[in-house]
Amino acid sequence: MNTMELDEGAGGAGAGAVAGEQIVEVTPSPGFDLETYISNYTGRTRANRLRFIALRVPSLQNDAFRMLLQEIKSGQNVQLYRDTLELIGDKLGPAEQIRDNEWMEKTQENNDKTLEKLEVELCQHKLNSIKEKVRMGHNDVGLHHLATGNLNEALKCFVRTRDYGTTGRHTMDMCMHVIRVGLEMGNYSHVTNYIAKAEQVPDQPDAGTAARLRVAAGLALLDGGKYKQAGLKLVSMRLDPPKDRPADG
Repeated sequence: MNTMELDEGAGGAGAGAVAGEQIVEVTPSPGFDLETYISNYTGRTRANRLRFIALRVPSLQNDAFRMLLQEIKSGQNVQLYRDTLELIGDKLGPAEQIRDNEWMEKTQENNDKTLEKLEVELCQHKLNSIKEKVRMGHNDVGLHHLATGNLNEALKCFVRTRDYGTTGRHTMDMCMHVIRVGLEMGNYSHVTNYIAKAEQVPDQPDAGTAARLRVAAGLALLDGGKYKQAGLKLVSMRLDPPKDRPADG
């Protein structure tokens, strides 16, 4: 295996890659099909996987970058698109031929309009002093910031819902949103703190939420180099099979 070094401009767009990091080039196994593999993922995970492959598998780099641009354009994150174009450079041809300025302008305009609408609605809810409406308003603004890649603002919005929650379910929702953003940011102290808060909620979480909490805890332990504890946390999950499949399927 060979190694290659990312240039300084690659750090912002690489999944888990930082400037100057030595990463290992990977040779795919015979018969590996990128489209089939990536069909197992959606959303941010799909984009992160494609970026990871593009940076580490030279033989698949161009295809992975093309699919990555297509995936990003199915969402709202204009800054991620710009960062990815910078990462790609001229690998797919002249940058001016690859860059979709019309998509960037239209998407940014729609993002701005949506944010303005959500903030006006939130202000109206505050004037009416309806706690549940205010809580949901902060959630809506936070989800918009998350979709557009503004993670710091998303985090602020989700934390603010704490003051308007009235049930254990509301507290759990707040914790899960903050954990999600913390994972996206790579801020594992937030992840760990809000896992602890979620575990203190009196109401028992449903099976799906409990599994997500264990996954988040496992990732935080991995980040801290506590590999045995991470493994134990991850294998402790119990995922029920779909109702239309036998238990041993």
